[in-house]
Amino acid sequence: MVNVKLLIFLAAGLVLSILCLACKTKGPAMLGSAAPTIPNVKQTDPAARLFFERIEAENVEHLRLHFVLEVENPRTVSADLDIQDWGIQINNQPSNEGAYLILDSNAPQVNAGASARFPMRLDLDMNKLRLSKEEIVTEYLTELQMYLRFAFETGDTAITQIRTEAVFPRIEEPEFSITSIAVRRGEQVNTNTHFRVGLHIDNPNVFPLELSALSYSFYGNGAFWADGQENIVLHIPAKGSTETQVFLMINFIDISKNLKNQLITLKRVQYRLTGETKILTNIVYLPEFSMDFDIFRNSDME
Repeated sequence: MVNVKLLIFLAAGLVLSILCLACKTKGPAMLGSAAPTIPNVKQTDPAARLFFERIEAENVEHLRLHFVLEVENPRTVSADLDIQDWGIQINNQPSNEGAYLILDSNAPQVNAGASARFPMRLDLDMNKLRLSKEEIVTEYLTELQMYLRFAFETGDTAITQIRTEAVFPRIEEPEFSITSIAVRRGEQVNTNTHFRVGLHIDNPNVFPLELSALSYSFYGNGAFWADGQENIVLHIPAKGSTETQVFLMINFIDISKNLKNQLITLKRVQYRLTGETKILTNIVYLPEFSMDFDIFRNSDME
């Protein structure tokens, strides 16, 4: 009998130990399943690309670069966008002075899960840009970098940095100078006198130019003498020069007697020629332009 009771006691203890062990193993597993960990997934930021499209120009100093901004919004809410900051470099020289970046849209917005395109333009006043005057520049390499700010409907924001480049030839105005002033051969300085003015024209560009539609006003010692117009076609080679002459008739009735005496005695007179001309370039973004000139010469009569 004693042995039977002992066996029953040992069996009961073994069952109790197994039950306790099972309770200790099952408890933490149930606690963990009751409070699962939720992963923190970061929202994907929008993507943006900027493409150079074309260039336009009013003249050699005022340029307008056109770009296209492409934006993709992968989020489930729409976003407004604006330019937070930007900067340019022209031929590796940073300079924003005289430059204006404009996003051509009244209320730029990109819808949820969609893409959009926006026109942009960069206006450049080359007179105000602080570029090196010593370096010989035949083309402009313009690097544009900007930071786009996206403001989402949920209240959060994102910043995207983008950049692009634009390369285009530099166009410079030709340079005028007076080479000679002369009374037409065989004439004397009298009431109506024909003058011949020699002009030298330098082309600083690496491509040829063509000059036409020359109009001018001529002065002697500050007094207006004559004006005129020449319908000429004058070829100026690349990095070269050419010369031409303009002829005008001066009426000395209204000119002071002192100045007329200076001309008769071949004394030194200061000449000034001002005017306007049309220049043809055959460059796509500025095929032709008008320019003013204002040149002086102190010279004896030839």
